[in-house]
Amino acid sequence: MSFSVNPRVLSVLCLAVASVAGQWIVNGNTAEVGPNRDPVDECWIKNVDKALSPCTCTGGTIFPGCHSVQWGEPYGTVRDANCTCDPTSTVLSMEDVLGGDRGPEESVKASNRQDPNGRDQPEVVERCICDPPAGKRDDSTDKSAVPATNCWCPMEFLDAKECRADLDNSQLRHREVCKKFKQDKPEKLSDSLQRALPNCTVFSLTRACSFVIRD
Repeated sequence: MSFSVNPRVLSVLCLAVASVAGQWIVNGNTAEVGPNRDPVDECWIKNVDKALSPCTCTGGTIFPGCHSVQWGEPYGTVRDANCTCDPTSTVLSMEDVLGGDRGPEESVKASNRQDPNGRDQPEVVERCICDPPAGKRDDSTDKSAVPATNCWCPMEFLDAKECRADLDNSQLRHREVCKKFKQDKPEKLSDSLQRALPNCTVFSLTRACSFVIRD
């Protein structure tokens, strides 16, 4: 199925803090986007028609309100993203994102899942869709390309980042909370825990705690 969207140029908010690899920041954006609706103007990437995918990102600023359903899957907006992408593909169809030939994606995953010392990077977000770099596109044989810093990423990954940010900003003892949570395996968060971690669900806290335990 062909995917075609008119390119939209959006006004990018100036952010005081730039992201670095392995750092995810949650922005207090309030733009609301309902299911199966296009993102509002401030949530768009700049050039959908020439976007790079799949991309693997290790940091960025998440806009929680900028979620929408793309290709049958919830995606969220990330600014100041630190990513690498397959340099040869563009977003042309649902299969490009959710299936099809996944060969190039595997090479990008392999180069981004570990740090220079060979340790796993728990902050990696995969299958993102990013604006192409400014200027002429690189058609070399390199296995990765650095895109522009505006991206859409799957919410299943971003939800865990938002929850992790709640943990980091709370007064809770991370490891103790996660250890008890893992032991109890609750079906829903307690009222007190939900107040302390407003962006967390059972699913996202499970993922966030998996990062905490690795740290």
